[in-house]
Amino acid sequence: MDLYPRRPRFDWAATPLHWVPDDAWTTHAYNALHLLLPAGERWMVRVFKEALPSVQDEELRATMRGFMGQEGSHAAAHDAFVRQLAADGIDVSGALRWAEWGFRRLLGPGIMPGWRRERWLAERLALVAAIEHVNAVLAERLLDSAELERAGADPTMLALLRWHGAEEIEHRAVADAVYQHIDGSYPRRVAAMAVAVPTFVTHWALCAYGLAAADPVVGRTTGWGKVPGWCEARTTFALADGVRRGLIPTLEVRAMVGYLRPSFRPSDSGSDELARQYLNAVADSFRMPRQAQTAAASSAQAVPCA
Repeated sequence: MDLYPRRPRFDWAATPLHWVPDDAWTTHAYNALHLLLPAGERWMVRVFKEALPSVQDEELRATMRGFMGQEGSHAAAHDAFVRQLAADGIDVSGALRWAEWGFRRLLGPGIMPGWRRERWLAERLALVAAIEHVNAVLAERLLDSAELERAGADPTMLALLRWHGAEEIEHRAVADAVYQHIDGSYPRRVAAMAVAVPTFVTHWALCAYGLAAADPVVGRTTGWGKVPGWCEARTTFALADGVRRGLIPTLEVRAMVGYLRPSFRPSDSGSDELARQYLNAVADSFRMPRQAQTAAASSAQAVPCA
């Protein structure tokens, strides 16, 4: 697999605070990902750098470097939008510090004694593989739906989300290949998924609650962590409604259960063709001035679209 980082730049000047019109709650469900993903992607890059000396297969090493380049590009693109959130009056500094602390301190290499480092690396690689499967499942749902367009979502944001999603599908097999090369324990792989899904969903919801509470339009308070009960309940019902309307992707049960098969490989699920068609359709936009990128990316509808 010839992976390489694409480095689009997105201009957020014309993106409204509620970029899904009249739907602050769905907006903040996606905005929560902008807070969580950069820290997680930088963590994946650090884990892969730690694993590189143990990988002797030169082709796999080259693929790992391509994966790291793509994840670094994703983190930078989301960071740029987070700065726009701050400019819109939403204080996210506390959430960012919390996310970075969690990935660096709780999942960093330094928390284990030297004799356990090898096993700890294998456990983190299993966690990366599980997270990448979750990302690929969500990405396919996002690419294969036109509900956000029908709701009038900002085309620049759609371009960011779909570019990121397409690359998640493109490199979805890499983390599993590295894990199989380093360790490959089936019980460890299952345990990692059992940790990854509830942790990801819980933190995603908490960030959405916090953003809604800090929103100057819909929130009653400012400052991270001061989430009133009404806001938490309203956000929960609104997110459920967004899922029902097809605006927010979900983790398909069949795709998640399939991961638990001992013989599972990422190529068993997902559609490389879906990602390839989208990336080919917007390839020229990565070399265009920023003003032209949005028009090019928004004109490339997901294929096929619901």
